[in-house]
Amino acid sequence: PDGRLRPTAATHRTNPDIARTLLALGPYVISAALAQAYRSGRAFVIETFTEELLAATATSKADLHARRSLDLRSSLVVPLVADARLLG
Repeated sequence: PDGRLRPTAATHRTNPDIARTLLALGPYVISAALAQAYRSGRAFVIETFTEELLAATATSKADLHARRSLDLRSSLVVPLVADARLLG
């Protein structure tokens, strides 16, 4: 409801430390369009992490620096749905 998304799980194909860092950086500020997709229970892809996207989702300068250091390229966001209820 507040335009922020708190990740509950993360994985990285080669570096588990990056996944742990991603979880520690949350919650993330998300756009209205992504919030709507999330509430619908549909998975969505962030194809490219642009500088604008990183800056828009960061909560501080230190947070932005941490996000940049991860060298993120893309992300798959999958809402957790059970019995037609959005759990997270």
